[in-house]
Amino acid sequence: MKPFLGLAAAATLLVAASPSLCQTSAQSGDAQPFTLEDLVGQEGIGNVRISADSRWIVLERQAPWNTASTYKYDFYTETLLSRLQVFSATDGVLRQSLEDPGHSEGFVSGPFSPSGAQMVVYRLSETGWSLGVMTLATGAVRWLDLSPEPARFGETVVWRSESELLVVARRNGVLPYIIGVYAQSVVKQTELWRRAEAGHSPSSISISSGPARNTRDKGTPLQLLRVDLTTGRETLLVEGAIIDVSLSPDGRTAAALLDGADIQYGLDTVLFTGTPKRVRRILLADLETGSTVEPLPDQDFTSHLMTWSPRSDRLIAFARRPGGRFEAGRFWLLDRSGSAQAIDLDTTTPWIDGDSQTIPIARASWDDGRPVVQVRLADGSKAWLTNDRRGRRRIVAQVDDGEALVRFDGATFVTRPTGLTALSTESSAVDLQGRLVDAGTASDLGARATQNPAPERLGQSVLLDAQDCLRRASGLAHCIGALDDDETVVAASPDATFVVTRRRSAGGATQVRLRTDTGAVELASINDELDRRSWGAVVPIEHTGSEGQPLRSWLLLPAVPTSSPPPVVVIAYPGQTFPTPPGRLLPGALKLHINPAILSAAGYAVLMPSLPQQASPTSDLDHLGPELVSIVQLACAADRCDAARAALIGHSFGGYGVLRAATQTDGFKAIIASNGYGDLSEAYEPRLYSQLSGEAGVAIQSGWLEGGQGGLGVPLGTNPNRYVERSPLYAVERIHTPTLLLQSDFDGSRFDSIFGALYRLNREVELVTYFGQSHEFASPANIRDLHLRILDWLNRYLGPSHPIETPLPASRPNLDRTEDQEAIGRGIPD
Repeated sequence: MKPFLGLAAAATLLVAASPSLCQTSAQSGDAQPFTLEDLVGQEGIGNVRISADSRWIVLERQAPWNTASTYKYDFYTETLLSRLQVFSATDGVLRQSLEDPGHSEGFVSGPFSPSGAQMVVYRLSETGWSLGVMTLATGAVRWLDLSPEPARFGETVVWRSESELLVVARRNGVLPYIIGVYAQSVVKQTELWRRAEAGHSPSSISISSGPARNTRDKGTPLQLLRVDLTTGRETLLVEGAIIDVSLSPDGRTAAALLDGADIQYGLDTVLFTGTPKRVRRILLADLETGSTVEPLPDQDFTSHLMTWSPRSDRLIAFARRPGGRFEAGRFWLLDRSGSAQAIDLDTTTPWIDGDSQTIPIARASWDDGRPVVQVRLADGSKAWLTNDRRGRRRIVAQVDDGEALVRFDGATFVTRPTGLTALSTESSAVDLQGRLVDAGTASDLGARATQNPAPERLGQSVLLDAQDCLRRASGLAHCIGALDDDETVVAASPDATFVVTRRRSAGGATQVRLRTDTGAVELASINDELDRRSWGAVVPIEHTGSEGQPLRSWLLLPAVPTSSPPPVVVIAYPGQTFPTPPGRLLPGALKLHINPAILSAAGYAVLMPSLPQQASPTSDLDHLGPELVSIVQLACAADRCDAARAALIGHSFGGYGVLRAATQTDGFKAIIASNGYGDLSEAYEPRLYSQLSGEAGVAIQSGWLEGGQGGLGVPLGTNPNRYVERSPLYAVERIHTPTLLLQSDFDGSRFDSIFGALYRLNREVELVTYFGQSHEFASPANIRDLHLRILDWLNRYLGPSHPIETPLPASRPNLDRTEDQEAIGRGIPD
C-alpha cells in the first residue's frame, strides 16, 4: 500500500505519470498533455440557426467555462457564457454580435419571425431572465418585461404574425424554476437561518401528503400572453402551470397544456421515472375573442402530443382517467368549441412509447386531413392506424422506431433511416432517399418536436441525400459538394442552397462552416489548442456478455509512452453499451465531471465497458463485480494495461453499481463512487430544494426506484426486503477495497450511511461533500478539486506508472488559486 501523498502530490501526476503505448492523433515534438486548465478552459458551440428567408445564420458561441461571472446556475452556466453572432448567409461575414465581455450576461437564440427578419432572443444575467426581439439586419434588440418559460415539454414562445407573439411567461425577470432552483434555494435557506437566529419568526417549512397535498405553495403562476410588438399591448389568455402551447395553423386558436392537481398513486401501481406527478389539462383559447374552453375536464392528458390538423379545425390529443393506466387511455379529436370525439381504434390498443427512463408518450399525426395514430396490434407489433379515402380502417405496419409522418412534396411520407416512404398505397408519391435536415430551429418546440412533430412543420425541412444534394418539396436538387469525413451537417437553409456544418478535428478542435456549391467559409473555430495536445489511442475490446451476446468495450491508453503496462481505471455504468467509441473518450469532449482525458494524461489507461444488463427484478447486478474483473483481464491482454492495478469509478447509477461490485469482488485496488446511492431507500427522501420551493411538486425518486433505472419493481411499502437485498449498505461488511465517496449537497443521492457503516468497520474510506453543486459539478474550483482527489486516491492505491520516456511539461493545478473564487464570489455558487 502506498503512503498518503496528499493533493499536491496528486497534482504532480499530471507531470510525472503519463505513459502510453500509442496515440490517436498525429503527435508533433511539441505536443503537450491535456490538463485541468485545458478542461475548464474549453469553449462551446450552442444552437446554429438559419433564418426563414435564408439570409442570416445565427450562432451561439460559448466562452471558456472558467470565465463565467457566477456558477450558481449549474448547467445553465453555458447560457451565461453564450454570445450571439449573426452572419450573412451570402458571404459568411459577421454582421452583428450580442455579448457581454464580462460574462455577467449571456444571450441565446429563440424562434425567427415568419419573414426571418426578426428573432426572439433570451438573456440570462446574475439577477434574472428576460426576452427580447432582435432585428437581424441592425442587431437592435427590444427587451420586454417578461421572463419566458424555457421550451422543455413543448412550445412556450410562438410567433403568431410578424408583429405578434404568444409567450408563456412571468414578469419582472423572475427566474424559471429549472434555471434558478438551486440558487434560489440557497437564498431561501439563508433567510430561514436568519429567522432562527433572530428568534422573532418561525423558520419552519412543511410539505403534505394525502388530501392536503395540493395546499402547497406553487409559486407565481405562469401566464400565456398575446403580445402586440407594435403597440406593446399584452393580453392575458390563460394562467396556470403551462408547459406547452400549440397554435393552430390559421393562428386563431391556441391550445395550452397545464399541470393541475398532484397525483399520488396506489401501491398497486409501479411508477417509472417519467410517470407524471400531476394531472394535465388542456385549455383552448380563441385569440380573436379571448374566450377559453376546457374540453374533457375529467381526463388527464399526456404531454408531447397536441397536433392541429392542416385545416385548423381539430386537435389530436391523448388522455387517460387520472391515475389510470396509459394503455387504457384514448386518442381524442378536440374542436375549437371544446367538444371531443374519441378515435375508434377497432380491435387495436394505443401504443405507449417510453422505456424506464422516459415519460409515457402516445404518438399521432395527420395524413392531410385524416388522423393517424400509433397502435398495438393483437400480435404485439406496432403500426400506424388510419382511414382510407372511403373512411375504412387501414393498418400501415411500422418498420422502425422513432419514425414520424412528414408532409413533403404534396404527399404524406413516413421518415425512415434510408429516406421517406409513402404512407399510403393510394398515393402516387415516389419514395425519396436521404435524410431531413431542418434550419436548426427544432429546439423551439421543446420535446414535442422530436416525439410528435407536425407533418407540415417537419415538411419545411430540406432533404439531404447521399450525394450531399439538397432539395425541397417540388424543387430541384442543389448539390453542395462532398463533405469532409469529419464534417457533419447541423442546419440546412430553407431555400435548399446551403448548409452549416460542424467539423471536429482528430485533436478535438471544432469548426463551424458555411458550405455552398462554391466552397466553404469558416464561421467559427474553437478549442484550437486541443490540436496541440497529445491523446491516447482508443482501442476496441471484444468480449461476450452474460447472455452470450457479442459486446465491445473501449480502452483509452495513456497519452505518452512508457516501458511497462500502465494501471487501468474502469469507468462503469450498468445498462450502457458502446458499439462505437464513447464520445467522452475522444479528444475535445467537454466532460467536466470525471474526465477520462485527465486520467489518461496522468498515466492511466481508462476502460469503458459495455454492460447491457439493466437493474430489474430479474437482473439485479448480482454478478457485476466478477463480470468487470473478467473484462479488465481481456482489456489488459498483450500488455495494454496492468490488470493487477485496476480501480473502479462510477457516477450516478454507476456510483451505485461500483459499490454493488465492491461487495462482490476484491479484484480492484480502489473504488471511487460519485453521487449515487448506498441505501436505495434514501431515494424516497424529499430533496431540500423541493421543500423550499413547491412549484415542481414533491421531489422523490420513487419512479426511478420502482420501474426505472433502480429496477426494484415494487414500492418500498410492499417489499422492503428487496430494497435491503439491492442496497450496498446492507452488504457493507463485504467491502474491503479502499473507497472514495464523492457527493454534493444539491444532489438527492447520498453516501452518508455507507460511509458511517464503513467507518464503524474501520475500513479505508473517505467521504467528500461538495456544497453548491448538483448531480455534476459546475464550479471550476470544484472540478479541479474533484480530479485532484481522484488522482490522489488512484496514486495512493494503484501507485504511479513506471518512469516515463518523455517528460510532460503539463501545468500544475493549484488549489490555492483565487481567480475562480473571485469569479463566483459575486453570487452564491450552485
